Amino acid sequence: MGYAWATEGAAERGLPSDCLSPGLRLGAQVDRELRTAAINQNELRIANSVTLNGPAGKQLQLFAIGFLLAAAFFLVEAGAAEILLARRSDCVEQLSRLRLAPNPDQACMSEFQYFLARAVSRGVFASADPEPSGAIAWPLMAGLYGLMGGGLARMRPTRGIGVYLGVHLALLMVLMSLDFLSQFIV
Repeated sequence: MGYAWATEGAAERGLPSDCLSPGLRLGAQVDRELRTAAINQNELRIANSVTLNGPAGKQLQLFAIGFLLAAAFFLVEAGAAEILLARRSDCVEQLSRLRLAPNPDQACMSEFQYFLARAVSRGVFASADPEPSGAIAWPLMAGLYGLMGGGLARMRPTRGIGVYLGVHLALLMVLMSLDFLSQFIV
């Protein structure tokens, strides 16, 4: 601080910097460098606290990646299932106009495919009465699958994907069975 004051004072008084002793000039230069280093260190500390470059930051990144991948997988799957359900609905409507129509389960889509598509599309809301709209069911189910994917993202990728797909298939079979059985329970 004193060195910088001496060099600034000399400049204010109109003295050339050559009239200062080499020690005073060197001290002023070291003082400026230390100030710059302290400012840079504070900026680096602030930047590290914002980006979470520690182990907690890595875990958070893995969770976010797993969450987004699992949610995206569900939403793509649900979209494809909704397309199949819309086709079945159109097919059943066209068959209802025919005089001697075949069984819709044979002509349009089997019961297994129908209940599987409903379980994929709506998840736990498939057997709800009345069935909620996709605007409610899809974000909730995407969040549920996303939480599962985020939790499994800490595993090795091959094991995490395998466990996710196994749990997903088991959950689909349970939901499909519950949806099928709910039509017989009054």
